[in-house]
Amino acid sequence: PGVYSAIGGCPTAFISAAEFMATVKKFDKLAIPYANNAPGNQCWTDTQERFYQYYKDQGVWDFKGFPDEPGDPSDNAALIQNVADFLKDAKNPGIFFGVQASDCVEFLKGLKAAGVSADVVVSTACVDDTVLALPESKGMNVELQGYNVADPASLTDFAKWELDAIE
Repeated sequence: PGVYSAIGGCPTAFISAAEFMATVKKFDKLAIPYANNAPGNQCWTDTQERFYQYYKDQGVWDFKGFPDEPGDPSDNAALIQNVADFLKDAKNPGIFFGVQASDCVEFLKGLKAAGVSADVVVSTACVDDTVLALPESKGMNVELQGYNVADPASLTDFAKWELDAIE
């Protein structure tokens, strides 16, 4: 309590996303595509996997990470199918994107095209006009980077939760 980080990404956004997904969304299965490069693997092993494992140990969910070659669409079909297979028997499935920004569009479109109906949570890496204009992004839970208190209706559930946690 009383400690805030001036940075986002792995040290803060991914950890708060894990708490949000466990305590608010209450996913029973969580699929996490993540960037299979040096920064992505560091984020995965240092600030994602440990927190997902903590909630798994508490009986909250089962989870699985899916390494993705960033910026290389040749592995997307297999990754999307693997995510679909992992989540197929979930009652309340979730997906968190730990990918680089350029892969957000491909994954959103590919997952919807494959019939995956899981709730998607993203960090601000996926927040740009291209992603937000996609019909597939409707209902996506977006972490906040900035916000307008004069327009609380514009905030996603994730952003509202983050603001409540800060308060």
